[in-house]
Amino acid sequence: MGRFFPQHRKLEVLFRLPFRNPALNLPMGRPLRRLLRAEIFHVFPVGENVYTAFFDYRVVHIKNGQIKIVLPLRVRRPLRVGFSPQKRWLYFGEYDTAQTPHSSCLFISRNGGENWEKGFCFEPGTVRHIHHVVYDEYRKVFWILTGDYGEEIGIWKSPDLRTVEKAW
Repeated sequence: MGRFFPQHRKLEVLFRLPFRNPALNLPMGRPLRRLLRAEIFHVFPVGENVYTAFFDYRVVHIKNGQIKIVLPLRVRRPLRVGFSPQKRWLYFGEYDTAQTPHSSCLFISRNGGENWEKGFCFEPGTVRHIHHVVYDEYRKVFWILTGDYGEEIGIWKSPDLRTVEKAW
């Protein structure tokens, strides 16, 4: 991962994340990574030289180049990750495309991605995937958007991502 300075036409490498599968780390593995969508999906700058990234079925916390796996993921990646820079909160819901019933869970970090809490989990078969979690600063609640079909579709609200009630 790097940042580009257009005025100097220079790319600065901030960190490199190794894949668990060694074949994906090879230079010729790039087309395979693109095909498998096995790339960094979300990166958040959460402090000076501190980043949280969603990558290769895991959440990693990078501080001054040191990489620490902080949360293994059951699914490849969340569809969207919410971020509150003022509070340094990161939060997301699992997005899974599996057809078999399972529980989809909410997760929150209140310290920029260093530590994570597993929040509410929907009962297996009720919600297959969570599209987005949005924090409403005015109402002090999280809005959770779920599902594609039938009873899975919903707008839920939660004060803390541990308890959830259906809003629509």
